[in-house]
Order: sequence, then structure tokens, then C-alpha cells
Amino acid sequence: MQINQVNISYVPLEDRLLMRINTLDGAELRFWLTRAVVARMLTGLVQSEKALATHLSPQIYAPSVARALEQFDQEATMAKSDFSTQFADNATHYPLGEQPLLVVKLEITKSKNQASFSFDLLSGQKVTIKFTVDMISNINNLLCDLLQSVDWNLPSSPQKRPLVRIPESETLH
Repeated sequence: MQINQVNISYVPLEDRLLMRINTLDGAELRFWLTRAVVARMLTGLVQSEKALATHLSPQIYAPSVARALEQFDQEATMAKSDFSTQFADNATHYPLGEQPLLVVKLEITKSKNQASFSFDLLSGQKVTIKFTVDMISNINNLLCDLLQSVDWNLPSSPQKRPLVRIPESETLH
């Protein structure tokens, strides 16, 4: 399953986030995300993004250089991401059904170049979706932007990296 687009929106009547994922083969998956699941997801997104960016390891570079490279990677991902295209509502099939399914548990595992998000659903099903570091960064940004307008008392900006200021005493080569 190759992901084409991800859309996340807040549905006030449900007090949940609706996460819609469409694939290149025309499928659409729909999930309800509760506050607790989103809190876990935010932590997992940040940890996964850092773990998958192996070239940013502080053991290889000085911490300030690793932070600068991390910021550069995030900016490069954002520059090549398309947030202006409308989410395609032209799904040809819904493998889990047309109604969103409630996620009750989220498990995240990391491999060499991607992270697997396993969504345990109220229906008893388990759906695992693999995300690349670019997808993880984009989903993190979508969530952070959305949480600024949702009254869930979750951090909406700590996951975004601050500008890196390199002290004058450090020389970068």
C-alpha cells in the first residue's frame, strides 16, 4: 500500500480527529483519533523522525551541528511537501469500510528507513501503516497546526524545531 495523501481534521461534534489516508491504488482508510491516541502519536512522530534521521546522530556530529542538520532536513521536507492540493475524495474502495473506525491503541516500531504505526481498532482489527521520515514530518506538522485550534491542552508547537543559533565560539566546517 503506497500512501498518496493524508488528511487530518477536527470534528467538534465527535471531539475527535478524523484521519483519512488515501493510497495510489484508490483506497481510503478512515480513523477516529482520540486525544489520548493523538498524544501518543505526537510523541511517536517526534521519536520516529529523530530515530530515522540517522545521519544526525550526536555521536557523529557535535550537538549544535546535528541540530542545524535536523533543522535543514525539516525545512527541505517542508519545501518539497504539497499542502495546497485538496484531499482527493475519489476513493474507489474502502478496505475498512466508509465509516471511520476508532483507534484504541497505537504502537510504533522503527526499522532502518521507516516507522510502522500499528492502529488497534475498537472493532478488534489491527492496521499497520509504514511511514517514511518525510511522511512522519508532514503528519507531525499537520497535527501541530491543527492542534492550535483544538482545545485539548496538547502541545501544538514543541514538536516543531526552533531556529538553531550556533554560538560564535563554535566553528563549523
